[in-house]
Amino acid sequence: DEQRQYLQQMNTAVQGMVALVSNLLLITKVEGGEFGASIIPVDIGVLAQHVLREFDAACATEQVRMDVAIAEHVPAVLVDPSLAHQVMDILLTNAVHYNRPQGTVSVSVSADPHAVQFKVQDTGLGIPLKQQHLVFQKFFRGDNVVRKETEGKGLGLYIARTIVEASGGTMWFTSKENEGS
Repeated sequence: DEQRQYLQQMNTAVQGMVALVSNLLLITKVEGGEFGASIIPVDIGVLAQHVLREFDAACATEQVRMDVAIAEHVPAVLVDPSLAHQVMDILLTNAVHYNRPQGTVSVSVSADPHAVQFKVQDTGLGIPLKQQHLVFQKFFRGDNVVRKETEGKGLGLYIARTIVEASGGTMWFTSKENEGS
């Protein structure tokens, strides 16, 4: 049992290092303009539903409820589906992980004549006002998150925004500490 526990800890640590190296390689590629995107028409609503299914277990573990509203007739968007998946995964991971027990993550996909919008809203920790200008910088982690736990590298939102902007989109946030983002 003791050896099994050590092996599990080692496996978790190795998975964390692999994720970190993968993220650093992706950052290098995206910043260099060579992320090899396969741009095709993607139904963001269908992609969002696929990604959301991957969060069932995490929501149960973190005791977070997921509310989803996907509009009908959302036009396809020209994006790399794997990169769009990664952006959604990053946003949802943060929303679930930094939420509070019994909290809610609301996800919506909508469109207007000029844009398709994927929106994630949580009832979690929020970002301190004095640090909000740092949110999309590499290695940024809010003081309130660092006090809560040490896990995380501060790369997710930087990666997400870099991918979105390299794909011709925009990404922004609003947040209130202790109320969510």
